[in-house]
Amino acid sequence: MRSPTLSTLSILVLVMLLGCASPSPPGPNPGRIQPGVGVEEVRLGQDRAEVEARLGQPDLSETNPFNSRNTLALYHGRGLEISYDGEKVGTVVLHPTLPPWKAYQGSTAEGVWVGSNPEGVKKALGPPSKELLQALIYPGLWIRLDSRGRIESISLGN
Repeated sequence: MRSPTLSTLSILVLVMLLGCASPSPPGPNPGRIQPGVGVEEVRLGQDRAEVEARLGQPDLSETNPFNSRNTLALYHGRGLEISYDGEKVGTVVLHPTLPPWKAYQGSTAEGVWVGSNPEGVKKALGPPSKELLQALIYPGLWIRLDSRGRIESISLGN
């Protein structure tokens, strides 16, 4: 016959493990996303020529019809969307897998990435500085949510 203390201890350990479990698994390559700085491949404020020397030509490039100084460079296979203000990187947007995009393969030091869920983001980063119906906003990091509450994209800016 089992001791009640052993059974109680087993249940307590199981409850503790479940309570510590993250609502979403940590992302790949921790530290590649740095809020307010950029990602390993692209830094905010970097020159377009430097970015293209590292990443090559984008899959698609388009000018913002409302601001001709703003252009977008889309790297679908890398999950990267780069917004240039003139010739400098102004914003970096990271996408999950959603055709034609492949998920960006990097996460913050805390493990937040495009495959996270909002509960996992809040557990990892704490409460956002601002929470909207479809966005969690942290300094240098804007997480957009789709209508079902899943991460639609992560934007890095100042």
